[in-house]
Amino acid sequence: MSLRLHGSTLHLRDDQRRAVQMGLSNHPILVIQAAYGSGKTVIGAYLAAQIAATDQNFVIVTATTNVACAQFTETLLHLDDYRRDGRRLLEILLFNPDAALNLTDEEREEYRIAERDNSDATEDAVKVIRGGLFYELDEASQIPEPAFVALASRFPQARHIVIGDVNQLQPHVRCPRSSRPAKLGARGVMDILARRNVPQAPHVTTFRAHPALNALPNFLFYRGALISGTEARERRLVTNRLRLPNPAIPLIFVDIEGASYLSPSGSYWNEDEAGCCKDIVRELLALEVRPSSIAIVTFYKEQQRLLSQYAARRGVALHTVDSVQGREMDVVIVLTSRTDVTPAGGEFLDDPKRMNVAITRCRHGEFILGSRRALGSLQNWGRLVRFQLSGVIEFTPYLSEEDEALTCSLALYTKSLCRPNTYSNFPRNVH
Repeated sequence: MSLRLHGSTLHLRDDQRRAVQMGLSNHPILVIQAAYGSGKTVIGAYLAAQIAATDQNFVIVTATTNVACAQFTETLLHLDDYRRDGRRLLEILLFNPDAALNLTDEEREEYRIAERDNSDATEDAVKVIRGGLFYELDEASQIPEPAFVALASRFPQARHIVIGDVNQLQPHVRCPRSSRPAKLGARGVMDILARRNVPQAPHVTTFRAHPALNALPNFLFYRGALISGTEARERRLVTNRLRLPNPAIPLIFVDIEGASYLSPSGSYWNEDEAGCCKDIVRELLALEVRPSSIAIVTFYKEQQRLLSQYAARRGVALHTVDSVQGREMDVVIVLTSRTDVTPAGGEFLDDPKRMNVAITRCRHGEFILGSRRALGSLQNWGRLVRFQLSGVIEFTPYLSEEDEALTCSLALYTKSLCRPNTYSNFPRNVH
């Protein structure tokens, strides 16, 4: 089984093919438990297009974020085997209304057909009450249970396909996850359905990251079920440019002590960590890594605020963990910020779903910045710290310029392994 996407032919893997087959069957509800980077948006778009085209059903796609909706729409429009009559002309006239004064007869007819189809949309929408399919796309882990109940009761005859990852972010709540209101009224629909006897089609092949980067989340969150669908030679942006402590693994934890501070808003910031992040960004740019390939992901909004002007000047993306689900970047710098965290006060930072989202956004390489001592005291981050014993993660301390004439966190670790270049202390691969 294959599909055409943006001019290329994609051959579906066994788990993807099984999801399509189950989606096209008559299950009243189907859960597609899909790990990060497993192509769930592509499969979701393909299913929606197939169902609408073959069964003449009305398909509704929804999500909790504009980003998820935009990505789904873009993917759907890039499916080459499905027509989009009138879309090009409608967009031209929408942004250039004066062009309507000079339409040819052929364009007028095309516009008339497109306008008629658009006018029929309201009538078609009523059909979903009687049947069809209500489609919840790939970020369904963030859809709260009450919202899903409301949708199901409004459209009792609709079929539901729920796509998401139970190991990623849950619905946003303003109270602690351990509180009774959160437990009873803010559980994600993926978490609930995954525990019920409903048909499921798991996606376990992930195509996003360098295969060595999958080892950590596979161990921490997926119980060894993930399969890497991308070869290392396809993810060489970091390994070709940096002289890494472990050449086969483009993942480094930078140990930063410093001090974190609590802001009046209740968030945290850490100047030493921000300085290290700037050093890494500067040297990556010097190594001709494009700004658009770099992203900074912070756990705390105050740390994001501290770096906002710098990131804008450099042209690199800056996100908080809670806003980055569904996105992917080539090189990611993750900032944990806290140096005074304890198990009792670390629920936000140590949330396994938030942690999973943070460390699975990258394609080619990743830097994790934080206090090894503080993070090691937490349950989930402590597992990451202990995982270094397997050789998957290399730790390196960070020294500021006042401590030593080394501006980059990696330089200290590698100074005994390679001679620094005369133009930079950053460990480079010179070709």
